[in-house]
Amino acid sequence: MGDWNPFVLISAFMVVGAALLAAFSWPRRDPRRQDRAIWDAVTQRLGGKLFVRGGDYRVRFKWHGHEAALIEGPEIAFEIRQRLLPGTLAIRIRPGSPEVGLQSVDYEALPGAGVSASDAKAARELLTPAVAKILKDVGSLKSKRTSFLPSVRFEDTFEVRLDIVRDVERLVRMALLSMQLAQHARLFAERDAGIHFEEVKGAAGECQICGAVLEGVLVSCARCATPHHRDCWDYTGRCSTYGCGETKSAGA
Repeated sequence: MGDWNPFVLISAFMVVGAALLAAFSWPRRDPRRQDRAIWDAVTQRLGGKLFVRGGDYRVRFKWHGHEAALIEGPEIAFEIRQRLLPGTLAIRIRPGSPEVGLQSVDYEALPGAGVSASDAKAARELLTPAVAKILKDVGSLKSKRTSFLPSVRFEDTFEVRLDIVRDVERLVRMALLSMQLAQHARLFAERDAGIHFEEVKGAAGECQICGAVLEGVLVSCARCATPHHRDCWDYTGRCSTYGCGETKSAGA
């Protein structure tokens, strides 16, 4: 075996050293920084305020004068700390079988859902095909490792939970769809003469689709100038004002 050329050895060490240096100095993605950027963007879109504790994120904003929040955790949770349904009516929706302690509710519009309620008749009246569509739309935001349906509770606190892909568009869409569910519950409750809602409106009013304060990115109807959240307009595709139905928006 011939002698090693010292220049070859030195060159080899230099190549290996350069490769190691490049590997350790190459910019790496910081997941914390990326998560913060996502939640900053979500906060801006929802017109809320971001609270960060450790690795947990919470966006707070107002919905009909009540505190609403989108919360990071093992799942994404949307909650409104307010009873939306009349009296003691409680409804829970989740994948699989109904929960113990409440009446089982047959809900043909959403196959695979386990629905339970303190009043089965009232629950069936609230859970219209329109509500089922919203629930399906929320479920479509899921990550691959979770079941299709979200978990929803209409009790002392309204809550929607789902393990979804963490990106700006999906997080904002989950919040807006959850607000639409809350709006259905709120309008259902208004049918009861004993229920009275005290409105606390923002300076620009409230979105007629989701019921949240008109903040963040807005568009107006090209026909009647009614303002909407851009995401709500994109979801419905038309003006929410009764009798208008315009499909073109103006401004951003």
